Amino acid sequence: MTILDNFEESCSYTFRTKYFDPILAWVHEIFVGIILEEQFVSGKERCCCWAFSSVAAIEGIVAIKTGKLISLSNQELLDCEPYGSCDGGNAHKALSWVEGNKGLATQDDYRYTEKKGDCRSSKIRNSATSRIKSHHLVKSSEKAMLCAVAKQPLKVSIHAETREIQHYFGGVFRGQDCPFNSTDTNHGLVIVGYDSEGSNEYWIVKNSWGTDWGKKGYIFIKRNTGKKHGVCAINAWAMEIVKNK
Repeated sequence: MTILDNFEESCSYTFRTKYFDPILAWVHEIFVGIILEEQFVSGKERCCCWAFSSVAAIEGIVAIKTGKLISLSNQELLDCEPYGSCDGGNAHKALSWVEGNKGLATQDDYRYTEKKGDCRSSKIRNSATSRIKSHHLVKSSEKAMLCAVAKQPLKVSIHAETREIQHYFGGVFRGQDCPFNSTDTNHGLVIVGYDSEGSNEYWIVKNSWGTDWGKKGYIFIKRNTGKKHGVCAINAWAMEIVKNK
């Protein structure tokens, strides 16, 4: 992934743990949509995570700002963002496209077809509340990440080419097979909250591999590990979305 320059930190803050709830899960507040499943491509792994995770993060901030959860079109982003495909994509470019397009259509109006097709964006009306103003990288630190997640779901990327994550079914994921202190990532997800099991603090993360994977489509990824970029580089490319008023 290319380094993105000139982004601001997620928040300026004086960090005090007492200001944060010990448990936060946007999914419990119905600000997170249902788990969808990416298509399988013959001879390849699942694809389009860049679109699924970008759209899920937008749905989250829209729901928080408006009080309404609207399912937005992953297919529109797949069809219309020129650099993205089922061979991969870039969340920065995806979110920039949504900003320029002044939002997205709903899932009902622009249905998922499991393949890249012709862009029909000009023929379908966008959801009136789906416009976003901008996005930026969050500083790669546990404090900045916590500050950002306390405000909204967060688009993140991880290194997912390990048996440990492919066969995850529960518990707190520690990413022991991931490259140490690497910023290389290849899979997009969304942090939707945080919690703990005993002394194990973790992020609650929404995936796009269907509800048969993980904990009904979610994974608990350990946080506060002391690793520079977090487990499997989850802190390295976190993006916060700024919503239009």
